Amino acid sequence: MINYNNSSIVERIAHQAVMYMNLVQDTHYDSNDIYSMNPIYINMLFACELYLKCLLLKNGKTYNEVRNLGHHFNELFNNLNEKQKRELRNRFDVFYNLNVDKKVDLINDDFVYCRYMFFGEDFNEVKMRFNAVKDLMYELDHMVSMELFNRDTYFDNKG
Repeated sequence: MINYNNSSIVERIAHQAVMYMNLVQDTHYDSNDIYSMNPIYINMLFACELYLKCLLLKNGKTYNEVRNLGHHFNELFNNLNEKQKRELRNRFDVFYNLNVDKKVDLINDDFVYCRYMFFGEDFNEVKMRFNAVKDLMYELDHMVSMELFNRDTYFDNKG
């Protein structure tokens, strides 16, 4: 049985989700097809959730405390420590000129609802959510690897 109290194990699972998402996106993704976006989107949401939970475990929260926060990004983000929230806010502001709090609000319940379908078929809405999650996923990947390993591990398993 996996020890989910160990933040490095949770990070490893999240990192593999990112690598899988990159592989699928590189080979089977059609940016004009809303339905080919859905599996990639769900995988990115899954990675983001795991990265947030990894940070919470690293901060000393127990497995049960983290589990009780559910799949809602607002709850997970708001339970990060102030330094982590500030770092994500700063990185989103500098690299994307975006407000991470608004992006987290936008995708708050997507992992719960989008596993089965998107919210309708408004392509612009889907694309906006897709890009918000992708940015968040890469920033969380960077943040977690820096906190756990003191280096960016993104390219460690990229072929």
